Amino acid sequence: MTILSVYDDFMVRSLSHLKNEFEKLYFLIGLRGQDGNFHHWGMEKIHGRQKTHIAMEQAYIELVASLPKSDIDKCWNDLEHATKDFSELHKQICEISTDLEKHSSALLPAPVKDHASLVLFLIERLAQYRTFDQAA
Repeated sequence: MTILSVYDDFMVRSLSHLKNEFEKLYFLIGLRGQDGNFHHWGMEKIHGRQKTHIAMEQAYIELVASLPKSDIDKCWNDLEHATKDFSELHKQICEISTDLEKHSSALLPAPVKDHASLVLFLIERLAQYRTFDQAA
């Protein structure tokens, strides 16, 4: 039996089945409580609340920090093939952007946060235009 760190446990068992950074971020922000901390019942039961929050926060930081390194065309192609409902994608990207603005200022350097916000803005606009295309 392989013993995984809390972080590796979360990455392997909770995030690895998701296709891209956006799905992973959306999943993560869905696990953020009103107190601003991440909560995951199963992980907390095994590893404890504090360690689980720290591992999930580390995953969040790494995912947001990876956005500026993303190739926008590749991201869009991945998203376009992964979803047919662009209005839902638009909503999800907006929620990720809102979460980034609300919770990341203490976690990320300003240039990383700003660049990640720009990437999310571009993807959000593409999803919005695609929604209009589908409606027409």
